[in-house]
Amino acid sequence: MLATRMRMGGPAPKVLAFETSVGSSANASTYTFTAVDVGPAAADRRNIIAAHAQNGTAGITNVTVGGDAWTEIQDAFNVSCVMGLGIVLNPVGTAEDIVVTFAASHTSASIGVWSSTGLNTDTPVDSGFSTATAPTDTLTTVAGGFAIGAITNQLGGPVSWAGVTERYDALVDTHVQSAGDAVTDGTNLTITATITGASRQVGVFASF
Repeated sequence: MLATRMRMGGPAPKVLAFETSVGSSANASTYTFTAVDVGPAAADRRNIIAAHAQNGTAGITNVTVGGDAWTEIQDAFNVSCVMGLGIVLNPVGTAEDIVVTFAASHTSASIGVWSSTGLNTDTPVDSGFSTATAPTDTLTTVAGGFAIGAITNQLGGPVSWAGVTERYDALVDTHVQSAGDAVTDGTNLTITATITGASRQVGVFASF
């Protein structure tokens, strides 16, 4: 678990921790990732999920964490690659089933999982998406907050991030999924993912 603590000057600082990423090439419309690490239980724990999918033509219809549906923050689609970012209040449990449902099959899918405390809302400060060759977005931020960026790419190689610290960069079959996060200081933050062999690339971004 990689944790970053961000103090806002009040009694309850925002805390973000990257927990894990996991993928599957089940060629299905519903992917169930079992007993996923969602972090230490806490009354105000929220899980932020990045959902990636490749080789399909359908968007995300729902994501649940331990049976609780996420609030979608941002989604995006580029030909056959799909990205979604969402959040769910999840105060109990440390290992939960995470289920990602699409409107139709994708040959592979994966998730990235963060836990956070100190947030008092599911609404981000800012969010956006990009299908540029190097997916990028400039986010409004708050001091003592955090930001997350995540991308999917149909083929290709490693991803180089600017603006965030990379948390995972992996292949499921030949498909790329990668993400990173950063502390924010209240100034605008530009996040860019430079992808070796960019193809049908798509990225989603949010600040909290």
